[in-house]
Amino acid sequence: MGYLAIIIPLLCLITVLNCWAGEVEETQKLMDAYTELGLEDLMDIKVISAAKKEQKLSDAAAAIFVITQHDIQRSGVTSIPEALRMVPGFHVARVNTNQWSITSRDFYGNTNNRLLILIDGRKVYTHTFSSHYAQVHNDIPLEDVERIEVIRGPGAALWGANAVNGVVNIVTKTSMDTQDVLITNGTGKEEPGFGSLRYGLKLNPDTSLRVYGKYAAQDHAVYASGDAANDEWNVQREGFRMDWKPSDSVLMTLQGDIYKGEVASAYSTFSFVGRETPSFEIIDDRAKVAGGNILLRCAYTLSASSNMALQMYYDQVKNPICILGEDRDSFDLDFQYGFSLGTRQDVLWGLGYNLTQVDGNENSPNSFKLDNPSDHMFSTFVQNEITLIKERLLLMLGSKLEYNDYIGSKIQPNIRFLWTPHERHSAWMSFSYTKREASSAEENVTFYQNDREFHMDRDLGSEELSAFELGYRAQLTERFTIDIATFYNNHEENYTIVNSNNAFSDSNSIPPGGPPSDPSFDNPPPNPGPRPETGDIFVNEKKKTYGIEVTSDWSIVSWWRLKAAYTYLYLHHIGPSFVKEMVEEETHNQFSLRNSMDLTGNLNFDLWVRFVGKVIPEKLKSYYTLDARLGWRLRKDLELSLVGQNLLNDHYTEYSQNGGLDELPTEVERNIYGKITWQF
Repeated sequence: MGYLAIIIPLLCLITVLNCWAGEVEETQKLMDAYTELGLEDLMDIKVISAAKKEQKLSDAAAAIFVITQHDIQRSGVTSIPEALRMVPGFHVARVNTNQWSITSRDFYGNTNNRLLILIDGRKVYTHTFSSHYAQVHNDIPLEDVERIEVIRGPGAALWGANAVNGVVNIVTKTSMDTQDVLITNGTGKEEPGFGSLRYGLKLNPDTSLRVYGKYAAQDHAVYASGDAANDEWNVQREGFRMDWKPSDSVLMTLQGDIYKGEVASAYSTFSFVGRETPSFEIIDDRAKVAGGNILLRCAYTLSASSNMALQMYYDQVKNPICILGEDRDSFDLDFQYGFSLGTRQDVLWGLGYNLTQVDGNENSPNSFKLDNPSDHMFSTFVQNEITLIKERLLLMLGSKLEYNDYIGSKIQPNIRFLWTPHERHSAWMSFSYTKREASSAEENVTFYQNDREFHMDRDLGSEELSAFELGYRAQLTERFTIDIATFYNNHEENYTIVNSNNAFSDSNSIPPGGPPSDPSFDNPPPNPGPRPETGDIFVNEKKKTYGIEVTSDWSIVSWWRLKAAYTYLYLHHIGPSFVKEMVEEETHNQFSLRNSMDLTGNLNFDLWVRFVGKVIPEKLKSYYTLDARLGWRLRKDLELSLVGQNLLNDHYTEYSQNGGLDELPTEVERNIYGKITWQF
């Protein structure tokens, strides 16, 4: 399990024995460092994702939701994808123990290719598939996360490629704010061992440093039949962050991470190669993954009305998992400059460059090779905030221009209005036009399967989205806030992978919950239509979605708080006529209620109830979940917690395979774990 799994339990055991030897403090002061922000403070949280500069949450002209460190701690989640279940408008489904489907204002898919995820400004998606490996790339210590800023809706005018339906920006604490020692360790039914060790120190009055180590392991899941799946994993990660602030106008940050681990997976695929009828295959795979990154960011305040920032990072991924495996090296450079133009205009502009080099997993019997393994991306953006009526009406105009090797140049404009009739009320409106660049694997690629080689030259171009949004947020009383966002999205040239067998035959669709047992999979009927070159084809569909997202925060009394979220989504497909059982219209509902109670000065209790409505296109039934957490602070620097997840079901399905090459979906199981946190 790695050295952390040995060192951390020993340190925690020594700590516990030491605690019992001392006097347990039971005053309300022990909870002060962990008390959640008041409602007024929450509205004044500084965010950067909506305008790519620091602003108050209440001034953001976007559907933005912030997950605080307190939310993470009290929810009992152990990963970033689990935390994203709190976000209205987000559809988070666990495919298996090492893969997640995360979408915004859309239904589930096996690639998260319309959502941009960043960690401190570093993009954590693969250019090869326009996706990301959530469990590997995002497995950072949750205790180091300051907040997670989530934008639902287009963010491409500022953030560019992949920010089509949303942006997730994970902001970690500065090393100046982590000048302590933190040790965590836990074990549970589905997570046999996890823990972290963090140490912060000051190198001099202007320079601080944080180093950490983290280990996590996940047991295998089960299929709907109850059979064990081949999807266990373990990852070990180490990293650091150093912040240097020589003056009030300069801040420099250097940070990096390295990780390694072992991931098991089970894949399924249909193949037409050399056959008149498709063949269903299951591929068991086990791979050693590794990677690392280093980032340098420099921020300068030139005057009260101007500032600039330069960021660069290098990222390496070695992920030889089946056909989706890759060795990828990325270099990214980003510069931005902001200044005031007169008394009513604030201008922000920037330049960017990204270079990605990819090698396919040629050692696998199912692998790929890109015809052009290098991808260059050049970009520039400009945004102008114009005050039409002082402290009342703001107009934001912006656009981003990008050029890459596959589709040439594309422009992504955006216009937003923010109306603030009262300091506690604000309304906003936006119109956005954005494009998603086709990934390398969607364009020119050569696949190798069973000693056969076949080339795909699709020339897909870009997906296009026109989006209209309208929102309102307010602090209605001292103890109650509400946030409402509505949207209408029109997707053009929306590309979807459809298994050609599903397109021509009803009997071979893959059921949710695991490997098929129907004999028709072993002896499928003849293909009645023209046989494509491979088992997967890309189809062009038009899609319209609209909906409403509502969140509320009610501090009933000082020790009891409720947070609710509701999502309504309507989706209309206009798909290709040859795909059978294409659902043309569908509605979807989600509801979440989090209950936080501080029972005493050192004992707190949390409940989290969720409802997820049925999803007909993926043949998923509706379900309820219940999570519970009991936290006991023995003393001001030591906390024990007991968490139960998915308490209403022994196991249930969240994701249904949509055909083609895909990881076999497993069931989400009930999990109970205990955790100890020592911070001094």
